[in-house]
Amino acid sequence: MGLDRVFSTPTINVDQDKYDELIRIQTLYKERIDKNMKIMISQPMNGKTEEQIRNERASLVKELEEKGYEVIDTIFAEKAPEGDARLYYLAKSIEAMSKVDAIIFMPGWEKARGCKIEHEIAVKYNKFIKELEEK
Repeated sequence: MGLDRVFSTPTINVDQDKYDELIRIQTLYKERIDKNMKIMISQPMNGKTEEQIRNERASLVKELEEKGYEVIDTIFAEKAPEGDARLYYLAKSIEAMSKVDAIIFMPGWEKARGCKIEHEIAVKYNKFIKELEEK
């Protein structure tokens, strides 16, 4: 075996059109993530007032909006119709999940039944998930 074979770099043939298409798709995907992404926040709400919930998420919402993301409001202030209010609000939350690209789970989500259900749905339907930890 000659030294030229040992030190040679293998040649790879690339279909330029396929390469260009991959770069175009990668660019579009990155732009979608960087801008125009719709995000939902999942957080434990049981036993909290609307004001407490909004205060807990205020800095996160501000930070996300400053980065150009659209945060979908999932604090449903309307009164639930007759029946189980927890299921009514969970159903509304799942409906909101169908309209977002990503879900951010605030600290304590793993202890809240509704958040755990939202998390399982997000996993099953391949939503981008970010789990925040206690500071």
